[in-house]
Amino acid sequence: MRTLRDKLVKIEAKVVSHSRYVIFEMAEVVVPRALFCEILERISRLTFVAVTPGVG
Repeated sequence: MRTLRDKLVKIEAKVVSHSRYVIFEMAEVVVPRALFCEILERISRLTFVAVTPGVG
């Protein structure tokens, strides 16, 4: 089974992470509905860790 990263490379997509948000950028290509749904489902399962400024 291929990983999500392998599938993103195949469809020319990338995830861009900034300090407060994550952007899913995808090239203008036709993606099979099942694959797109799987990607959205995996994104929804992601958990984010709150980062608080630490004492240096």
